[in-house]
Amino acid sequence: MSGLSICIIACNEAVRLPKTLAAIDGLGDELLLIDSGSTDGTQKIAEDAGARVIHSDWFGHAWQKAVATEHCQDDWVLMLDADEALSPELFQAIKRLKQSNFGRHSAYRMQWRLAFPHEARAGRLRNQGKLIRLWDRHHAFIEKQVDSNDDRPKVVLGSVGLLPGYVLHTTLISLSHIEGKYHQLTDEQARHNVARGKTYPLWRLYLEWPIKMVKYLFLRKHILYGWYGWALSAVAAHRNFMKIAKTIELTKTKQRSKA
Repeated sequence: MSGLSICIIACNEAVRLPKTLAAIDGLGDELLLIDSGSTDGTQKIAEDAGARVIHSDWFGHAWQKAVATEHCQDDWVLMLDADEALSPELFQAIKRLKQSNFGRHSAYRMQWRLAFPHEARAGRLRNQGKLIRLWDRHHAFIEKQVDSNDDRPKVVLGSVGLLPGYVLHTTLISLSHIEGKYHQLTDEQARHNVARGKTYPLWRLYLEWPIKMVKYLFLRKHILYGWYGWALSAVAAHRNFMKIAKTIELTKTKQRSKA
């Protein structure tokens, strides 16, 4: 029977990590925490839960998760962030899958649902899409790139299945927290874009914010959650705007330095 390594990436996640750990208790054969310099006791929380803690300097989501898979001892990997928790239904689905030697697929998608702060569960309307987070590391991999946010594994052999249940994604603690998180993220995205030679036409700069605001309010249905849904939509739209603005700014700075 193939084993399962559960990997969690974290930095200063003492508040949210216990919930993530509780939701996977007894599921894996190995538990890894890839930490990028926590100062709030995150490492101790993970160690008390039986995790092997490995330090890795932060070079972006893709880099961190690629490092995590390099340290895995088992064939199968379940990759989580410290703000993600399996629903009981998903836990049982993975447990059954593990008992059947992971079935006929090489990887599995899971439904993501957004949870607002202090919520124990999220409504069905807050679906964020389906992501691959369980895979055979001999048949799929995450490309190790600096500053890349492309942390989704690429399946090179075999098919992809879908599991029942969902991952509860408590992506923010407060509006200040998510704003700081997006500041770091857009810095990384802009550097990654410039390193690859990618830029954006200026018209995207003017249209990105209103287009994304409509997307989050209506397609993601944030409008149903009153002032908080409106605020989250505005912060998310601003994130997309700043990714483009910072990319254009860095590109022009690079061009001037070569002139």
